[in-house]
Formats: sequence, C-alpha cells, structure tokens
Amino acid sequence: MILLVFLNVIIHGCLTGSRVVMALFAIELGVNAFSIGIMAALYSLTPLLLGVTAGRATDRFRESR
Repeated sequence: MILLVFLNVIIHGCLTGSRVVMALFAIELGVNAFSIGIMAALYSLTPLLLGVTAGRATDRFRESR
C-alpha cells in the first residue's frame, strides 16, 4: 500500500511538472496564449475521459453480478 501511495505521488509530481514545462516550452517557441490554453486543458480532458470509461465499465460489471 505504501508503494502505491509513493508511486501515485511521484506520478502526480511528474504530471504537474510536465504541464509547467509544456507551457514554458510553448512560450519559448512563440505559441499564442489560446493554443497554450488548449494544450493545458488537454491535461484535464484525458483523465476525465478515462474516468467516465472506467465508471461505465464498473457499472456494467456490477449489473452483471
């Protein structure tokens, strides 16, 4: 259990760090603010879609039991 918590903290730190690095790198490349905002929003869209898919799969599994 401690290993899972530790890995979750490490992964969350990497995700947060990559979001900052992505924004700074895009600014360095001269990307406009709207595009940077879209790229940052995609960081939230992926977990949302995965969560919805996992929830539906869980509901199907519960109903079949």
